[in-house]
Amino acid sequence: MNSAKAYRKWLRKTGQEMDALLFIKECYPNDDYSKRPTILVGIVGAPSSISGFLKKWRTNRVDVDSKGKPCLERMMKILAQGEIHNNDAEDAIDWDQAMSESTLKVSMQSVMELADAVGGSVWRGITESVVGGP
Repeated sequence: MNSAKAYRKWLRKTGQEMDALLFIKECYPNDDYSKRPTILVGIVGAPSSISGFLKKWRTNRVDVDSKGKPCLERMMKILAQGEIHNNDAEDAIDWDQAMSESTLKVSMQSVMELADAVGGSVWRGITESVVGGP
């Protein structure tokens, strides 16, 4: 990612267009902020909104290469996709704070708590497998 701020802006704008809630988090291994983060993007919404969002993400030029030329996203991996079993997730999370730029860089514990709030132990387990949780 060469233009992180523009990339996040594109993600947020597309989330609004597709009527999906979105959070972006940079999680640092062992909370060591000197290392390269794992970037997690969560998309919550109707299945049609999510599939439309993912299609746009793969087909639009969302970043720039080292020469400043617009490019497609090629490194995105879908780690999990499914229904949220926590029916109160939408109300249990302060989405304004979760989507805020000020809460971008977070500890592993914060990411685990967010995963728990969104989808309970299933989503927490998936998140732990990605970021190497406790």
